[in-house]
Amino acid sequence: MDIPRTFLASPDDDDVSISATPGQVLGYRKNGRPIYAVAGGAPTAGDVTPWIPLEFDSNVIMRIGMDSAVTQVAQPVPMNTKTKRIPRSSGMTVGTGSDYTAVDDDSDVDYITLTARKIIARFTLDEDDMADADAWVNAMTVKGEEFAISYSDFLDNATLAVSGAENGTTVPYTSLYKALRTDNTATGYTHDANWIATDLSGDGERLDPDAEGNGEIPIEVDAYSKLSAMFGLVEKGKYWSASDSVVIADTSFRELLRNVRDRNGVPILKDGNGDTPDTLFNRPIVWSRGTRVSATATQEPTGNPLLFYGNRRYLKLGNRSSVESMTTAARAQDDVDETSVKFRVRKGFGVAHEKAWAVLEKVPFVTPTPPA
Repeated sequence: MDIPRTFLASPDDDDVSISATPGQVLGYRKNGRPIYAVAGGAPTAGDVTPWIPLEFDSNVIMRIGMDSAVTQVAQPVPMNTKTKRIPRSSGMTVGTGSDYTAVDDDSDVDYITLTARKIIARFTLDEDDMADADAWVNAMTVKGEEFAISYSDFLDNATLAVSGAENGTTVPYTSLYKALRTDNTATGYTHDANWIATDLSGDGERLDPDAEGNGEIPIEVDAYSKLSAMFGLVEKGKYWSASDSVVIADTSFRELLRNVRDRNGVPILKDGNGDTPDTLFNRPIVWSRGTRVSATATQEPTGNPLLFYGNRRYLKLGNRSSVESMTTAARAQDDVDETSVKFRVRKGFGVAHEKAWAVLEKVPFVTPTPPA
């Protein structure tokens, strides 16, 4: 028996109709839920989107969770609109007694605004190569994971390490690095107060902590003191929290930190061996390939490597949409027989308070000029 078909108005063109079998998926709502064809009804114009959200257990989503430091660390904020305001307070006055006039709070409550920016990519496939279904699935799997890797590096760079002023395009956000290098009258933060620049070179001192004289252990005294001082910038403030403290560092720091020991000869970097996070001064550390300084957002930054320490609750990552894909087959008017596939993610980002974070920037070593 023939299944009755329903003719619905296209959400994109009122003059064009499309046919659909009841129960057929017509598209997806903005929240990712599918829209099914039902006899006698049609989706509201503008509510159908050709973008298909990737499942959260897909290889792409899992890879982003592993590779993107800001995705792992920042506090997620749901966004149903392009912008969202988050209230920020500078604290509240408390006291004792029964006279509440003595503790009337006069602190300012201001806001940070998260703006969702689109991070996008596109690739094409020759339709002759897509005749085999397995070839199509394999291509989507490979390209999806490649997008996840590049997107993770790009997002980390854009949110953490870009030095330029936010413009919504080449600089999508005010990065954590930019915030720590800039005055903010709303929070009372002075530029560079929580920024340390050093080449992290050791002074060559060698100590022998082994009482039996089994060998001297090199200790990078300068590196140790600089890292400790950077941690102290956050720990002496009111926004430090032991349970929420975390380190975000460029992967180039791994080699350097393996050679830094305290005065007892104990390495300050503890390898978690994959089961538990690596730690620095007993604080969990998340590695990132995107935390190098760059003037604009890029997936391959080449500037000075950065190491951040602070309270994860004061990094806000707005989630307008997760990874979505859209596929469009070749049309009769196209010059080539190619199918185009797009990926996009819409995210917002903001630093809730600069004093909750500090950054160490590893600058090139400069050989001292000998006296004349």
